[in-house]
Amino acid sequence: MAAQNIVLGVENRLGVTAAGVTDWILLNNHRSTYPVGISVYHNGSTTAFSAAVEYTFSKDPDTAPANSVREHKYLKGLSEATAADELDGNFSVPVTAVRLNVASITGGELFISVIQAGV
Repeated sequence: MAAQNIVLGVENRLGVTAAGVTDWILLNNHRSTYPVGISVYHNGSTTAFSAAVEYTFSKDPDTAPANSVREHKYLKGLSEATAADELDGNFSVPVTAVRLNVASITGGELFISVIQAGV
């Protein structure tokens, strides 16, 4: 999969319609401040899903060992049952990349939206 560089200060969104992972969104981890917001949502016609937000500290996430990929503490075990709750989280410490891992989805599309503060 290809990795995509984040565009600072705007929504960076990727979606999936089948089980699998999105491309990695590469974050800028060389900034003096590091606020990053993440949201997971679906387009309304999705009736069931199971997913998690993953991150890594690896400089090249596409070649990183599998054990270097971690699930976000609060954005794991996501499903249609948790969709009524807020599916939002953040990073206050520098990670190098994030992605959405979808184990299953029925109907519609599931999105990850990432915003990293910047000017």
